[in-house]
Amino acid sequence: MLASPAEQIEQQRLQALAAMNVLDSDFEPTYDTIAKLAADICGTSMAFISFADADRYWCKAVVGVSNFREISKASSFCNHILESQDFFTVTDTHQDERFINNPLVTNAPYLRFYAGMPLVDKQKFILGSLSVADTQPRQLSNEQQSRLRMLADLVMHITQNRSIRLNLTQHALDREKDALRLYRETPVMMYSIDAQGNLLQVSNYWCKVLGYTWQEVLGKRALNFFTKASRRDLLDFVFPAFLKTGQCVEAPFQMLKKDGSIIDVLLSASADYDSHHNIIRTWAVLVDVTESNRLAQALQSEKERAQVTLHSIGDAVITTDIELVVDYINHAAEYLTGWTLAEAKGKPLSEIFTIINENTREPSIASALRCIEEGQTFGLAHESILIDRHGKERFVEDTAAPIRSSHGDIVGAVLVFHDVTEQRHMLEKIAYQARYDGLTGLVNRYAFTEQLKHLLFDTVATQDVHAFCYLDLDQFKLVNDTCGHAAGDELLKQISALIKNIIRKGDTLARLGGDEFGLLLPHCSQANAYAIAQNIFKIVEEYRFLHGDKRFKIGVSIGVVPITATSHSADSILQTGDTACYAAKEAGRNQIYLLREEDQAIAHRFVEMQWFSRIPQALEDNRFVLYAQPIKRILSEADNDDSSTRTQEPLYFEILLRLQSENGELIAPGAFMSAAERYNMAASIDRWVIENTLKWLSENPSVVENLHLCSINLSGQSFSDTNLYLFVQKQLHVRKIPAHKICFEITETAAIANLNNAVSFMKKLGKKGCRFALDDFGSGLSSLGYLKNLPVDILKIDGLFVRDIVDDPIDFALVRSIHEIAQLLGKKTVAEYVENQAIWDKLQKLGVDYAQGYGLGKPVLLSSLSQDHFGGQQDFFNASLTAY
Repeated sequence: MLASPAEQIEQQRLQALAAMNVLDSDFEPTYDTIAKLAADICGTSMAFISFADADRYWCKAVVGVSNFREISKASSFCNHILESQDFFTVTDTHQDERFINNPLVTNAPYLRFYAGMPLVDKQKFILGSLSVADTQPRQLSNEQQSRLRMLADLVMHITQNRSIRLNLTQHALDREKDALRLYRETPVMMYSIDAQGNLLQVSNYWCKVLGYTWQEVLGKRALNFFTKASRRDLLDFVFPAFLKTGQCVEAPFQMLKKDGSIIDVLLSASADYDSHHNIIRTWAVLVDVTESNRLAQALQSEKERAQVTLHSIGDAVITTDIELVVDYINHAAEYLTGWTLAEAKGKPLSEIFTIINENTREPSIASALRCIEEGQTFGLAHESILIDRHGKERFVEDTAAPIRSSHGDIVGAVLVFHDVTEQRHMLEKIAYQARYDGLTGLVNRYAFTEQLKHLLFDTVATQDVHAFCYLDLDQFKLVNDTCGHAAGDELLKQISALIKNIIRKGDTLARLGGDEFGLLLPHCSQANAYAIAQNIFKIVEEYRFLHGDKRFKIGVSIGVVPITATSHSADSILQTGDTACYAAKEAGRNQIYLLREEDQAIAHRFVEMQWFSRIPQALEDNRFVLYAQPIKRILSEADNDDSSTRTQEPLYFEILLRLQSENGELIAPGAFMSAAERYNMAASIDRWVIENTLKWLSENPSVVENLHLCSINLSGQSFSDTNLYLFVQKQLHVRKIPAHKICFEITETAAIANLNNAVSFMKKLGKKGCRFALDDFGSGLSSLGYLKNLPVDILKIDGLFVRDIVDDPIDFALVRSIHEIAQLLGKKTVAEYVENQAIWDKLQKLGVDYAQGYGLGKPVLLSSLSQDHFGGQQDFFNASLTAY
């Protein structure tokens, strides 16, 4: 069967990947450096460089995870990059149905965030990915994505150059092996001798003709295999001439075989010289004229091909003798050193290969010297600079290896090096960008936090006092929205320059993100810090931003925080500064807020910050607890007298949430929900409540059978979750819960704040049968105006009106009006805070449909309920009303 186009493309991609020779290879420092840079730039704890094989991903570099080399495609996030052909990110795996059960999410390394950039080769094949990950939800800015893409391009550039170097070097080695194989296996008598006349190599045919093995002849004197007459001719005539010319052509001799017989040969020989023109090796061929010419041509051709290969290698190659005297350099080495082969041969390596240390500017050829002295391969330090004969400097990386004789003796050294100047500059640029803001030139949040850590460490030792200012521009969004982001960028640059000009020399101004800045004031009292903040406040207040014919007045809110030996950490100082700045904004914006220990608002914000880590941990530990509070139908007086009507009343209750602390204490949602909403964790809590409520209902079918409605609260943040509808639909289907028995409660304020999303969500689930209740109705300013647009089934009247309905005629009139409007719109009403019989009677006269409150029943642990329990609870609800 013919392969499909997609299969053919995949085969081509795998062939391109195989050609890179990167799969199943070990970690390398260059890849590790890039992965570390990616993690630093993106602010993540993990980073990976991986290549996609047929059924797995091979990790070439890993940061933040140990014992992690490969992973199956089925489990890999990177596989989505192959599918999307571009940048891929998951801001929160717990909110994405594709990854909820992924083993990398449910087990170590417990990924919550992932972002990956494809590694694309010159043929446009995606060979892998450069990715970053973290155990906390987050997202990358456009600038971080841009730098991640730049790093991905650098990875492919390095990988492709690495492949070329490996292939060409291997080709040269293969040529050398082929030459040695040809030498030994050619059907001609050949041998080579050293300067003392001892045999270094002999061909197989030489051994075959003379009847010896290699072991019997190597190291022996070559003259021993000639007849006495031939030895005399060699010593008296041939050797003197050979020493002068280095050549011997077609000289006739006789040789002795092992069995004592004699053969006639024609000897042709040539010599290799050292830098002093002394013969160090002799190559000899013993053949007739025809055979000798053929072999000479073959050897010369092979030698030329080997030289062409060395000249075509991208890396520079220099070989030396044991005294580090140059005997060969290839074309690339000629280019980098400025010396030709003819000029360099015979000169000391230190004269041709001038290497200095970047920092000390001291010369060094240590790698070549060490490889000869220690007989091992060594590399240059990363700070090495090559200076060519014309004075031009280049950063280089090199490897020096010893050259050994057939006996294993070191006879020289070979240096292989290449120019990494462009790569070095690119890495320096990326490293700079990792610490500095590309727009303003100020240090970024990462570098600022590092400085803050160092200052805090010194503070503990010196007990000195410093200060930190958190600055947030007011009216910046107005400029962005009115004039565009280019104008906003120009505003940030101008403001940065203004502030930088008035701060002290040793102070550090940083852009922390968006229109937020940080100012570190070493050795600065709280009073002086406040004075500096006032100077900044004044100069910003007097500043006017001009864009075309538009003129803008910009304000700034500043939070001033002391840094002392009692400060906990850099992160806590940043959080405190943010909190103080937020307090300045809440005070009316364009303010300076000086943090004081007795400040209750800051204390409240610190409490909220504690929940930033406690809520995710509680979700992970499953420490949230569900309660149920009954909602009672208010019968007419006639129905109330009919006992059969009361006992047949179906169940209706609202799900309430509690959090069990680490020590077992139950915490009401009022303590943590505001923090959950502030730190964007409310939607995750909503999902937990939905999933666990429907799970409990599915495990208690008798309750579901007698259930009128189970009411579940939703936060306003959930309406920004575009996948929540699919999540609810899936849970209803999996748990087999009838949709018409589930009611979702939303507050009036949340619904109005997210009107379009709320209406869309209600309509989608409403078509499936779900009901919706508008909680705390009447507390907002625009209740009636939005009511007609919200497809709700139930209005829950705010308990603030209900609890005083007996004594306050205005509250009574408000409740009556809300109920009458609900009747006109065909909606049911539920009165909250029903605490006694008098309130119940008033509501009954008004015709309100349902009531809820401690007078009817307090919340009960959901997991403890059964159908019998609910039946008993119904009697309790009825009995509780007669007890007033």
